[in-house]
Amino acid sequence: MKDPEALYFHGRFAHELSPCGDLPAYGDGPAWLGLALVPQFEHMAKVTRDGRYKWAAHRAFEYFRRFRLGDLAYVDARTS
Repeated sequence: MKDPEALYFHGRFAHELSPCGDLPAYGDGPAWLGLALVPQFEHMAKVTRDGRYKWAAHRAFEYFRRFRLGDLAYVDARTS
């Protein structure tokens, strides 16, 4: 990875991720974008061979699995 702007962009989000996997919300935007960043963190870990990105991907996915997955509305098409 030779693009310094891409490294800065992904590094910033990896740095802002809390140990529990949550990202801070800024302004009136959506409160959580972490799941959208998981594939990007995984890709950056592969390209840069930097374990911090792998850690960030794992933390963000675990946060989603523990705290956000229950918020999704599940509709069974067979009973609708």
